[in-house]
Order: sequence, then C-alpha cells, then structure tokens
Amino acid sequence: MKFGSNGLQLMPQIEQISDLSSLKAILQNVIAANTLEEVQL
Repeated sequence: MKFGSNGLQLMPQIEQISDLSSLKAILQNVIAANTLEEVQL
C-alpha cells in the first residue's frame, strides 16, 4: 500500500519467502524506505 501498484510487483517474490525472520526484515525495510528502490529484494 505504501508504494501503490508499483509495490505490488514485489508480491510474487515476497510470497515465495517462508522464513519468518526474512519477512520481518523486509517489513522493517519497507517501513524505513522512502522509495520503492530502497526496498530492493
């Protein structure tokens, strides 16, 4: 939601991750990022 429809393009990659600590790290990156480019997986 933070990055609109462009951010949704990352969902297929994120859905493949099953490691909880990795998902938490991604969440923290999304919260801290100001642009979608800063969230690169």
